[in-house]
Amino acid sequence: MSSAGQDPLDQWLGRPITDAPVALHHAVFEYAVGVGLEEATTYAVQKARYVLSDFDPDMRDGFEDVAQDVIVALAEKLPSEPIRHWRAWLSQRVRWRVRDLREERLAAKRHPGRRVGFDTAVACLEDTVAEYDQDRLFLRADLVCALDSVPDPPTRAVLKATFVIPTHDAGYDVRTTAEVAALLGMSRPKVKRLRAQGVPILRKLLDPGSGQNAKGIES
Repeated sequence: MSSAGQDPLDQWLGRPITDAPVALHHAVFEYAVGVGLEEATTYAVQKARYVLSDFDPDMRDGFEDVAQDVIVALAEKLPSEPIRHWRAWLSQRVRWRVRDLREERLAAKRHPGRRVGFDTAVACLEDTVAEYDQDRLFLRADLVCALDSVPDPPTRAVLKATFVIPTHDAGYDVRTTAEVAALLGMSRPKVKRLRAQGVPILRKLLDPGSGQNAKGIES
């Protein structure tokens, strides 16, 4: 029996979803992840398409496979506690999967017929991997610096709230207008106005070739 105040679904956290009764699978998944399986899968597919397009265009047609890998891995072992920010969490896993697949592909090109570890791949493909790592680091280090440099405090606050930047990963996610408004206690029209003012400023602060990474946050 569960202790007072503990959700009975807690017992399935940190375990394969197949451990739970079939009738509870959807409820357990939504409890652990914070959103239903269909919505999580749809988001993972969209994020995988975007990440592959940016970081590994040669593999961009494999976005559905990447998303499936992420969702299957999630179901094979649910998180040990409910996820608080499911979009950022899934985005991170998608980026990790894309990274792993890219490293495997690059290693296979260098050593046809056998797989090698990441350290070996870095040693053999230093230039290519370094370029990829620099792209990944931009998403956190340069973006954080640019956000801190936005001069107008309200605009800076809105832009900072827009981006979800995990401290343990190089990726980021983007909050919706409604989410930012709720987080900052602002009206949605004000958030949209400040975003519209801030996006051009943010793009100028970023490198010209990387400014495209700020696209899509106006809405």
